[in-house]
Amino acid sequence: MENSQVKAEQGLLFDAIVAPMTVTDFFKEYFRNKPVVIKGADNKFSDVMNWKLLSDILNQSAIWSPHSLNLYSNTRAISADQFSYPSLTREGNEGRLINFDQVAEHVKNGASLVLNDIETLNPGLKSVAHAIESTFVGKVQANLYCSRSENQALPVHFDTHDVFAFQVEGSKQWRVYGTSVQKPINHHFFKSIDQSFHEANKGELSIDEELTSGDFIYIPRGFYHEAMCHSESTVHVSYSCVPIIGIDLLTAFFDVAVKDELFRDAIPNPDEKSGKKLEEHITRLVGRMRNNVLSPEFQEPFKEALNNYKFDRFSVKLPDDFV
Repeated sequence: MENSQVKAEQGLLFDAIVAPMTVTDFFKEYFRNKPVVIKGADNKFSDVMNWKLLSDILNQSAIWSPHSLNLYSNTRAISADQFSYPSLTREGNEGRLINFDQVAEHVKNGASLVLNDIETLNPGLKSVAHAIESTFVGKVQANLYCSRSENQALPVHFDTHDVFAFQVEGSKQWRVYGTSVQKPINHHFFKSIDQSFHEANKGELSIDEELTSGDFIYIPRGFYHEAMCHSESTVHVSYSCVPIIGIDLLTAFFDVAVKDELFRDAIPNPDEKSGKKLEEHITRLVGRMRNNVLSPEFQEPFKEALNNYKFDRFSVKLPDDFV
């Protein structure tokens, strides 16, 4: 496929994002396997995000809070009280609203601006989210990173989801390392790892490349990476894709287990008859679980849930949808 501009349209296909690479080659060589950079024309993703579109979504000032808008300076988060003030939220609850004059001052002084959960805020962002969700089984969410010269928002780290990052303005140096943590998930066990561990275990450098407007990088979950601003100002949009995993199957089985007397029964005392009763009981539990999980009654709804594992998004077209 031609490496042309990605249009903000509802039927956008993932083919257009990875072009000139084919989706077949992407799945065969890279998906959940190894990172890849795909170079593109400087306007390839301008329908998704650019300086004007970024200004437009920031000017929707009522939607921003310290939860959805963050600032970082040299890998350290800036406290919310330095760019927000106490106020009632739109729902009438006590909270904090953003002081955009303070945000602008921090960014002018070199801070990185991070906007969270932006995938529905304009047609381009939404069309890319739809394209990724339509191609991969997973829930898709997008963050935006805006930095000025030589600033790094986040230290070297791995993510617990696959990363699809689009360079839309300026340039940024991306470094991806050879060592990966196998299949990390969003759990305290992985989230609590000390930064010194990351630095010591990131491995050898495998990608060290400057991405400019129109370039795309894919990083499977678990691969260590970092990005540094090299131009006066830079913007990239990073989409995450979180798949259903084996633990989700166990969670789904819980709803079956609560209706089964065997799973509600007390576990035998391990001291009884040298633990034989306990061993026999666990064997029965495992056997019952296996039979249930392999049954059509469990698998059919689980397959349906797998196919529909995405965030609910809707599009309204007025006045037709209200007539």
